[in-house]
Amino acid sequence: MFSQSAKLLPVTRCVQYTAAEKCRRGCTSSLYITGDRGTESCIILSPYVNLNRRFEDTEALVKNVQSRGLNVDIPQLKSSWEQYQNLSKFKLQLDSEKSGSFAKLNAAKALHKPKVLNELKADYNAIKERLSSVKKELWDVERKAILGGLSLPNDIHPDTPSNNESEKIVHEFGQKPAVSDSCPSHLEVANKLGLIEYYDSSYYFLIDDAARFEMGISYFFQDKLKEIGYITMSNSDFGKSVVVEGVGLDPRDASSVFTLERDSDSKDPTARLHLVGGASLVSFSAFHTKTATNIKHLPLRYVAIGRHYNPDNNKGLHGLFSTWQSSAVETFVLAADKNMAMEEFKLCLKEIIDLYETLGYHFRVEYLPPASLKPWESLRASIQMFSKNMVKYIEVGSLSLCDDFISQRLLMCCEPASGKSLQFAHVISGTVVSVPRILGCVLEYNADSFELPPQVSAAIL
Repeated sequence: MFSQSAKLLPVTRCVQYTAAEKCRRGCTSSLYITGDRGTESCIILSPYVNLNRRFEDTEALVKNVQSRGLNVDIPQLKSSWEQYQNLSKFKLQLDSEKSGSFAKLNAAKALHKPKVLNELKADYNAIKERLSSVKKELWDVERKAILGGLSLPNDIHPDTPSNNESEKIVHEFGQKPAVSDSCPSHLEVANKLGLIEYYDSSYYFLIDDAARFEMGISYFFQDKLKEIGYITMSNSDFGKSVVVEGVGLDPRDASSVFTLERDSDSKDPTARLHLVGGASLVSFSAFHTKTATNIKHLPLRYVAIGRHYNPDNNKGLHGLFSTWQSSAVETFVLAADKNMAMEEFKLCLKEIIDLYETLGYHFRVEYLPPASLKPWESLRASIQMFSKNMVKYIEVGSLSLCDDFISQRLLMCCEPASGKSLQFAHVISGTVVSVPRILGCVLEYNADSFELPPQVSAAIL
């Protein structure tokens, strides 16, 4: 939990800029550094940006962006990309002309003909000036095209329902709890039973059986996944801006990620440090950034217990449903290709469902529509429990199919058989359980007492 004196937010307001606005304001990317900014920043990696593939079906891309509620001008972005490609070809042509002119100049020096030498020097200087002018123009267009391209979301999976469709429930267990007019909130129940000290979303403490529940349910999920082959990890609680932006978050947005105050004003955008938690997609992605894993070792399956930090207040929710810090169990799977990734997604989801059924609580699994997806998600299975007080379902866990969206940005590769080139790995990631959220739902089921499930008690013995 946070101390009352903690200062985690470097800004007091959250600003959302479009890609074009970022360019006009001179905002630089942590993930992609253009040549004119190379002396100001440490270039950690160069993400793979293939906008030709994204623009093969412009109509589908526009539909994707609109269905997610994003503000991206696709026609303008496509025009910038085409202009960038043309300027890149022209620059290569000028580079070639410059090399040829320089060779002629050196050859002419041996002839001792001042007039010819002066003409060649003039031609060479003219080419250099044109090249310098083209470079400046290219960098401006590059910022618009590449940064705009990096703002595009992942493709939408066919199993993702449209925004117009009704709920796509793929699994449901148990009977929905009955609701009355006087269902107390989980905070009222917790205070009555002496299970919590709650001040606000950033500052709270779990007490007695609530603290045991936090520890027990975390170990329960981790141990069960470990039994079926998942590798336990202990990740860093901090992440660099390049990885934060690599997974699809905006490191400049205070509603997306916490930035350490001493790093918030750094001129080098890659030097900022963020508090993300060891149970987070960012921490797992950092482990595999700029790596090549032999394909025979895939799939790689990881699980981690730790903190998860999220400054998003989850508007409309309260109490333990909207905490900035939570204990969580996070999973991360690396697959070789799209087919293996889908198999792993289904297998992992089945295992998680089986574990939730073991607990005995009512829950459901829903595929979320595009408007509810994060930029890196093509498909999201939301695990939800019912809040009797709010009379709505609350997401207590999730599993996301990310395809190779993150891998292309952070160069997470797999090495196929000898003689073949590297290919990008596919990622499945998700929060198996968010402890504060599941605890809040469970507390509302019985306002008079709170008992640990046998599986949770056994996990901490």
